[in-house]
Amino acid sequence: MSLNDLAFVCACIGLFVIGGCRDSGEFEIASATVRAPVVGMDKTAAYAALHNGTEAAVVLVGASAPGVRAIEFHSISNDGGMLRMRRLQSIALEPGETRRLESGSDHLMLFGVGVLGDELAITFASATGDTFTHEFSVVHLTATPD
Repeated sequence: MSLNDLAFVCACIGLFVIGGCRDSGEFEIASATVRAPVVGMDKTAAYAALHNGTEAAVVLVGASAPGVRAIEFHSISNDGGMLRMRRLQSIALEPGETRRLESGSDHLMLFGVGVLGDELAITFASATGDTFTHEFSVVHLTATPD
């Protein structure tokens, strides 16, 4: 085996190992945060990175959390210079796909939110009846002096 062949084999093994670490065979939720509602408000937003490490598409059709009346999937789009938020009925992830729920893009809207502690367990429901629960870190916004 030549040195070039050995380097190629090592590179392939490295890619296989790295790829294997990412596709765990599970649906993963990471970098999950929820903003504590502004004082006097009972709605807020949550963000996360969703990764479908399974071999089948995952279609999320709902979400819930204790102490929250409703959670909806939302998207923001630019319509002629005006930002518009609209409700999404579902979020679909193909096998191996990662989708970021983030400010200014797709995200979760939480309604009827009470007092939040340091974490909030949000459970996602899929079209097949599977559920995925993850602890979202609560970000408490603080007022800054003028």
